[in-house]
Amino acid sequence: MNRQRWSSIYAGQESRMLPTVWIVLLIFTLMLFLPLGRSLALSISSATNLTLIAANVGAKGESSAGLNWVADSHTRVLALEDGVIDQSEREATMSTERTVGKMIAETTPDSLRTIEEHLPAVCYADRLKPLPGTKSEELLHNPNRGFRLELNMDIATGNLLESVMDARQYALTQIKYYEDEAPQLAQVYIYLTQYSAKDLDDRALINLQDYFAFFRKQNMQILLRFAYEYQETGPKIGPTTEQMLRHIEQLRDIVAQNNDIIHVIQAGFIGMWGEWHNAKYEHDKRQVLEAIIDMTPPDKVVQVRLASYKDVLRKDDLRRDRVSYHDDYLVGVDHAWSTALPASPLYAMYITDCRNMLVDGEMPWGKDKYFNNGVIDGVGVAKRLMNHYFSTMSIVHNYKESGPFITHNMQEWKKIIVDAAFLDDNEFRYAPAWLKDSDGNPITRSLFEYIRDYLGYYIEAHNAKADVSGNQVEVSLELTNYGFSAPHGMSKLEVVITDEQGSVICAKPVCHMADLQPGKVVSVSTTLTVCELQRGYIVGIRFANQGGVTAKLANDTEYVNGVNVVFVL
Repeated sequence: MNRQRWSSIYAGQESRMLPTVWIVLLIFTLMLFLPLGRSLALSISSATNLTLIAANVGAKGESSAGLNWVADSHTRVLALEDGVIDQSEREATMSTERTVGKMIAETTPDSLRTIEEHLPAVCYADRLKPLPGTKSEELLHNPNRGFRLELNMDIATGNLLESVMDARQYALTQIKYYEDEAPQLAQVYIYLTQYSAKDLDDRALINLQDYFAFFRKQNMQILLRFAYEYQETGPKIGPTTEQMLRHIEQLRDIVAQNNDIIHVIQAGFIGMWGEWHNAKYEHDKRQVLEAIIDMTPPDKVVQVRLASYKDVLRKDDLRRDRVSYHDDYLVGVDHAWSTALPASPLYAMYITDCRNMLVDGEMPWGKDKYFNNGVIDGVGVAKRLMNHYFSTMSIVHNYKESGPFITHNMQEWKKIIVDAAFLDDNEFRYAPAWLKDSDGNPITRSLFEYIRDYLGYYIEAHNAKADVSGNQVEVSLELTNYGFSAPHGMSKLEVVITDEQGSVICAKPVCHMADLQPGKVVSVSTTLTVCELQRGYIVGIRFANQGGVTAKLANDTEYVNGVNVVFVL
């Protein structure tokens, strides 16, 4: 049909209404009698903007009741008020829409095409498809959660401790060695041993800044610990309390300048490996801990090895609210070396703190046979990680640190099969889709994968809705965290609107990180306003840490420029 024919048909109101009436009658006849016809009708309505045609039929403001606009994240479709289109109809609609839309676009005059340049009032709704278990590895690059490395540097040389190898080069070898596990964090020991009796010089601070810059380039967060003593034999080398306090003050500025890559500060400084035992000198632990907390940026927590170490602070000291824990002896059961025991009067404080702050842990080395001849129950460890809200855990301890031919506990956990019955029997929390493939068929996983995927946060969005009116978009959705911990290390979760190129036009935070507690469903809503909404704009979720590194939600949706796509307008 050529342009001249279009012009003659639409020359006057009567000639304009006649073909329109027939189109509407045809559409609704198809919708009533044939499922495929209904899909075709939906496609035609979407491609030709039936709302405007219906307005012509009901000239002078007559109602077009019975129609309600609904859309998913890929296409805008028309639905009757008797229910939302199911998945099979949606797929047929999308396929037919592409064909019919192309045909109509080729025959529609420019005067009618301009209708599509405007975004009508419309309601978008989508349950959001959860991420299947076969794709859960897509979440391994999320920041501030999961497995971590363990690294160190001698601040005097910039090398690995007692080595001529550059600490950064060694870090690269470890990143490569554990690339299948994709750790996004590293516990970093900075040894001040050679400055035990003197202040830090410029060379020491330059080495430290270069090391920090390396982690920033790698997009890695660090669990930062300063220490002096590591010699298990021979004469001890360590500072006095006075010298230690001077070092802490010297480090304050450089720590603040690199706050964006710091996950937590571990108390450190005192004793062997900074664990507050077997020190050369006796130290005023309260004075040292106060100084460490004061050195730490105010939005970060300080982790101590034992709950009793937190108790060196006065009960009315507000610094206590920023002290969490690292349990460096995870063996699957309560042990004298655990951070806190149920019989302790500090245990209730410990559990509350774990729920509200970042918690880290590690097992003994694989070669360590002191506990149970080296055999550690993986189910017991997983339960402790979940019940004590762990965000991070060492992948270096008791896994493959002895090379490819020596098997340690975490490798054995890959042989423990996990399914719904196993998880339910052990009262483990999990996302149902984690045990399914992309087609919804059940799959089995391993205990190793369970720990790997659920350390820290595992957040799924669902029941999303967006009401568009004028230049405003009102968005609501629900978030469920199936992980072990709230995302305390993250900075903000925002609903955003981006243009077609992915540039953020508008953004609003919708909840606090502490709101996203494990096992809770959190409903969020907000209204975004832009100067002019256009087709192709994206409504999505951006979930980022302080350094701007973003996280993917546990949904099977596009993830573009750090934005989880919810709707395409």
